[in-house]
Amino acid sequence: DPGDNDGTTRGGKENAHKKSMRPSRRHLLLSAAIVAILVWRSVVALDQSEFGIVTEFGRHVATLREPGLHFKLPYQSVLRFDRRLQLYNPRPSEFLTKDPKNILLDVYACWRISDPLIFLQRATDTAGAEARLHDIVWAELAAEVGTRPLSDLVSEKPNEMVSDKVMAAVLGRCHERVLSGLGVELVDVRLKRLNLPEQNKQSVFDRMRAERDRIARQYR
Repeated sequence: DPGDNDGTTRGGKENAHKKSMRPSRRHLLLSAAIVAILVWRSVVALDQSEFGIVTEFGRHVATLREPGLHFKLPYQSVLRFDRRLQLYNPRPSEFLTKDPKNILLDVYACWRISDPLIFLQRATDTAGAEARLHDIVWAELAAEVGTRPLSDLVSEKPNEMVSDKVMAAVLGRCHERVLSGLGVELVDVRLKRLNLPEQNKQSVFDRMRAERDRIARQYR
């Protein structure tokens, strides 16, 4: 029947047309997915607590300092660094005074990243920065304590103690060195606690007792 033949022909053409459209639709979806991935790989969202370093196969390309959206090439990578204030709080260390007497100082340091590129090149990460920071600051602290007698640091009279001056001197000498050498701003160095090794405690207590007895005799 001619009518049946026409219907069969039209149906065949429609099926062929649908089949020809299916690969194109799949290609379109695949292309859209690839574009979405490329865009996602190209956008960097940086918040206020971060620095960003853009690298290309390990080579520095750009430093991102401002928060917000930034763009890079899809094959480039981003390293993020915390720009907030950090607290380095190690265990107490033993130092030698001018007398010479051994003392235990419990000291902490506050720092933050100032130049992320220098930080990456010289320190790599927080652990590396604090290891270098310890070497620099604690060496200066040992040198400063070595110029002071024990009585400058341990006294019954608070106005005679110079621990704040010692910390300020250490901070002043280390600040520029740490900044240029590690890309780190040393914000503060503080003494939390001063103690004496067990073998030194008795001699110091005897000296303090003798000082109290001397003052008491003046008022008898």
